[in-house]
Amino acid sequence: MAVPYQVYRSADAFFANADRFNAAVSMSPDVLDFCCSSYWTQAAHQSLHREERSGTPFLAAHSTEAKNWIVFAKGASWFWEPLENAWAFSCPLIGEDSEAVVDLLESVCVGELGGASAFLIGGVAQGGSLQRVLNQRQGSYRRLVEFEGMTCMTIDLSDGVDGYLARRSVKFRKSLRQSQRRVKDAGLLIEEADGAWPEMFERILRIQQRTTKWLRGDDIFHHAGYLEFYGSLAKSALADGLLRLLFARQGEEDVAFILGADFRGTYRGLQMSYAANHADLGIGNVLQFENLRRCAEAGITGYDLGMFAPYKQRWTDEQVRFRNLLLIL
Repeated sequence: MAVPYQVYRSADAFFANADRFNAAVSMSPDVLDFCCSSYWTQAAHQSLHREERSGTPFLAAHSTEAKNWIVFAKGASWFWEPLENAWAFSCPLIGEDSEAVVDLLESVCVGELGGASAFLIGGVAQGGSLQRVLNQRQGSYRRLVEFEGMTCMTIDLSDGVDGYLARRSVKFRKSLRQSQRRVKDAGLLIEEADGAWPEMFERILRIQQRTTKWLRGDDIFHHAGYLEFYGSLAKSALADGLLRLLFARQGEEDVAFILGADFRGTYRGLQMSYAANHADLGIGNVLQFENLRRCAEAGITGYDLGMFAPYKQRWTDEQVRFRNLLLIL
């Protein structure tokens, strides 16, 4: 069904409407809210994909009432892709009504691209409404191919940390208490970050350069694009009061940090690291739980641990699987 829409042909024009877009993200079912928001997608588009997309087309559109959005860019590939295509956490089809969002995509494809266009759609929840609508319509498409996406690990904080701990094993709770005792005996204190972003980021990097991954040479911050991505993302989140950053200190020395952002009631973890010479304390466990506690006290009900990792399993309430779809209209 053809629908009226407004189109944006540049990233600057689109991000100038970030508030309306983010409001639509918060109403979209089954998506990773923060990873679909302008904070994540703008940082990825401008940092992770800048070189491959330099001078290439950009396409975004929203329905007349701005409840439904599509957002794509072209890189070196022949298809349109999400603004963040490093992990494909961000879904480029946003809106409360999946039927209406797909109507918008089809209308823009005909009205702006003349039809016969290909779209990579990431961040589609397995079993969610968007996957269902696209599969129901696949008979009218030239091609629709699904393949494996990321798995994210989430925590339910709707009943606070007491409810969360009640769902953990006796072994988990005992291990956490032991870690808390070791951290306390070592004189470590956990504090919220305060100050300007450049100083905060310098503190983060000084800790990062003492981690096992950094010393091995395979830390994500070794890559300039990812370093810029996290720096830009955190800076913009801080400017809007969304950033959550805790440091663990021993005297005057920073030894660990946990970094994330709160987007409309859901926390999204970004990075957590600790100096290699403090690994035996279990400071990572203590930081994670302290962050959980403070998030719950702030009224945050969802906690996204990010992509699957074996060490996160004992912390997780649910694993959410996502699919990537290649759609040729």
